[in-house]
Amino acid sequence: MSVESGCGDCLSAEVLSDQLGTRVVGRRILVYPEVASTSTMAVELAEQGEPEGTVVVAETQTAGRGRMGRHWDSGPHLGLWTSILLRPRVGPSEASLLSQVAAVSLAEAIAEAEPAVAPQIKWPNDLLLGERKVAGILVEVKAEGDQVNYAVVGIGINCNHTLADFPAALQPSATSLALVAGKPVSRLQVAQSLYRHLDAWYLRFAKGWREPIVTRLSALSGTLGRWVRVETGREQYEAFAEAINQDGSLRVSLPGGEIRDLMSGEVSIR
Repeated sequence: MSVESGCGDCLSAEVLSDQLGTRVVGRRILVYPEVASTSTMAVELAEQGEPEGTVVVAETQTAGRGRMGRHWDSGPHLGLWTSILLRPRVGPSEASLLSQVAAVSLAEAIAEAEPAVAPQIKWPNDLLLGERKVAGILVEVKAEGDQVNYAVVGIGINCNHTLADFPAALQPSATSLALVAGKPVSRLQVAQSLYRHLDAWYLRFAKGWREPIVTRLSALSGTLGRWVRVETGREQYEAFAEAINQDGSLRVSLPGGEIRDLMSGEVSIR
């Protein structure tokens, strides 16, 4: 599918909502030409009592956020920059699986929208094409006591970037759907596919179906069965990625035989 020049691929609430057919995700869609961060806006809406399923989209972000406090480069009309407000009735520990729910949804959506590409999930929630990052996920959760108040799932997908569109420091490690597919991609198609898949997997999550999520996550993983370097903030070490547990944590084995289950941390594939 080709993308017209200029604003032919601009997104709007009307086109995103058209025939979307979801039950939760996309109940309300807000599209802005520019925001500091779609996640920041979604958090503000959540604090004001906005119902779950609200989607925020921006053509560009001036202060997009990635994991570990990193800046996410969000150029205009090149990618999909979106955040989804959810209000799962789970405890804070269960909410950690939401990032994996989003990763599975995103991997399936990309493969559906662009069959020529085959994304893999780098635990916990980056998407790779080959060894290069094409998308990232950041989930922010607010809980009160033993109950999650809301979760904001922030997603950034590099859609129609050329290599020159990335900062020089990212050019060796980043890619886009267009670069891998060899043609421009429809951001509308990617977005609608994402919202549909996230809707389906979130409903499974809300029903307590953990095993299907982890099974699918494991099948799409580009981390399992490989040596990785783990950085936790306190230490760095190499380990072998063995399995993904039912709570979404990564089980690794160290060279000496010690087994650890990682709930968080930076994992790079060796």
